[in-house]
Amino acid sequence: MFLGVLGILMEKGAKVIGDCRAVMEALADCGPIDSEMEAVSDEMEVTAGLIQELVDENATRKLDQHDYRKKYDGYASWYAALESRRDSLGKERKRKENQ
Repeated sequence: MFLGVLGILMEKGAKVIGDCRAVMEALADCGPIDSEMEAVSDEMEVTAGLIQELVDENATRKLDQHDYRKKYDGYASWYAALESRRDSLGKERKRKENQ
């Protein structure tokens, strides 16, 4: 019985090994994570630019400080959320690499 099972495994060994390798490659694929990290980083740059424009405008024009603070806080909160997402994606990528 044991030899029969061993014989079957030996016959199908190459296919099993190939299937295992394919699964390992799929689990370690970081392409989607890299794409999202790039998109998040791009959005962080845009948000940082919006913050800088707002600060520059406040320095050169007389803006209502309540409106300025509301816009600034909104941009800053969005930037912090993007930064958190980027960090989470980085950790997920590292975890996948270490599998």
